[in-house]
Amino acid sequence: MSYQVIGFESGKSYFTAKYKELCFQWINQQTKHGAAPSDRQRVHITLSEPVIVWKIGVGAWALGRKQV
Repeated sequence: MSYQVIGFESGKSYFTAKYKELCFQWINQQTKHGAAPSDRQRVHITLSEPVIVWKIGVGAWALGRKQV
């Protein structure tokens, strides 16, 4: 089994890893901090859309859906 970071709106695959925590690390690396001292606590995500971490290789039965 492996995991993918997938765009919530477009379905685009951004990153694939064997472990879920590597996907979350990749998402955290896609951030930047403000340049001003008063802005350092703010984190800005540089991805263009919301993303989800999805397990690859899961059958329809595991998702609770009926197979056609």
